Amino acid sequence: MQLRHQIVALAILPLVVAITLITAFTTWQSSTLAQSSLDTFERNMLRAKEAELLNLTNLALSAIKDVYDGATPDDERAKERVRQILTSLDYGKDGYFFVYDYDGNSIVHPRQAFRPGRNWFDLVDPDGDRVIANLIQKAKEGGGLHQYKWDKPSSAAMADKLSFAAGLDKWQWMIGTGVYLDDVFEQTEAAKAGLKDSIR
Repeated sequence: MQLRHQIVALAILPLVVAITLITAFTTWQSSTLAQSSLDTFERNMLRAKEAELLNLTNLALSAIKDVYDGATPDDERAKERVRQILTSLDYGKDGYFFVYDYDGNSIVHPRQAFRPGRNWFDLVDPDGDRVIANLIQKAKEGGGLHQYKWDKPSSAAMADKLSFAAGLDKWQWMIGTGVYLDDVFEQTEAAKAGLKDSIR
């Protein structure tokens, strides 16, 4: 190689190495920031779902308050009235309230008519989660959130669901409602694809 070519090569090589390192670092930093933004985005969406569930549960409890507060533990007429109210309080294609007693017997389930009158305490989802038992436990603890897999009425497919369960202790009932999370995950994946394109 001629001296002139050697000098040119020595001048260009560090520049190429520097550009490569800067590009790699910038890409890595962009990817890290993008992932952090996506994690924050998903957390915020889940918090919004949790707030929605609390509001819906409070709405249902307000709707049955007068009947429940004025009833005795064995007031069957009041229980039937509460069943009717909760059955009618559906919202959208996939929004509804469900009720189980603390033994796991289904009392209200507007979207799955085969459930009421049967015991589902030992029901497990595809991940092995004891769905009804865990929801009942949350209700006994004063109310809480639980995530599991459940059939989505509008698609007839299994989907991740987040539910809030509260207790009607006088009747030993658990009342709950839930939101499906597949739309959250779909929006996160769409945002992730968009950010990857932008980084490229």
